[in-house]
Amino acid sequence: MSDYFFLSQTAIGRVNAMFRLPASGKEQDWEVELADPERRQEFFDALTLDALAHDPETEAAVAALFIASADDAIGAGQFSKGEDEAAREYFQRKPELRDKMSRLWFQRSEPIHAKQIGAWLK
Repeated sequence: MSDYFFLSQTAIGRVNAMFRLPASGKEQDWEVELADPERRQEFFDALTLDALAHDPETEAAVAALFIASADDAIGAGQFSKGEDEAAREYFQRKPELRDKMSRLWFQRSEPIHAKQIGAWLK
């Protein structure tokens, strides 16, 4: 596996503005700290509309935020089988993004629900 993937600060700023996130700019693990299981569909919709395809850095930041939000929703028993299938299908169509997310989420540590999320990124 290649080097760890870092989200760009510029992309994080764009996503903060896009979703009006309550970011202070001092977050150490931005995607984890701003995860919101109630907004996971909003984040996923932004990915699947492919409006971000022209901006891979911002697309990666939204994907990271979606994964963190989904991880929280899975833990709360709020993540449906349909959502799981849609996430897997989406990431399978996006090999470059899938690789970035795999490096971000699995190179140094893992999300709490690593088995389920890891299946999306294989």
